[in-house]
Amino acid sequence: MFRDVHVAIFGLCLLAGSAYATEPITLVCRGSWWATESDIRGQELPDQSMIINFDAGKVSSSLGEFDITSVTDTKILFAAPFQESGKVAGHFSGGIDRISGAMSLAMTRDFKTYPIVYQLVCKTTRAMF
Repeated sequence: MFRDVHVAIFGLCLLAGSAYATEPITLVCRGSWWATESDIRGQELPDQSMIINFDAGKVSSSLGEFDITSVTDTKILFAAPFQESGKVAGHFSGGIDRISGAMSLAMTRDFKTYPIVYQLVCKTTRAMF
C-alpha cells in the first residue's frame, strides 16, 4: 500500500510540473545498466540524481544534461547529442514514465543502439506537504 501511495504522489508531482512549473522537480533514481551486446546484465548503479526543469526544457542528471523533447500525460521524453573528438558521434535518448517513475536511457551511434542501456526507477525528493 505504501508503494502505491508513493507512486501516486510521484505522479502528482510530475503532473503538476507540466504546464505551470515554477520550480524544478528533483528526483533520486535507482536501478541498473546492462550491455545489450554481451553477457553483462543488471549491473547496479549508485543512486542517480535528476532535476526536471519544465520551464527551461531541461533534464539535468549525473548522467548528463538533456533537452526535453516531448511532454505528454504519461511520459517526459528527452535527448542530447554526445561528442567524440569535437564532432557529434551519436545521441542519448530516454524517457520517464510520469505515473510509475520508470526511466530508461539509451545511446545511439551511426543509427544503431549502443550496447549500454540504463533502466532506473525515480522518486521525487520534494515533499507534498
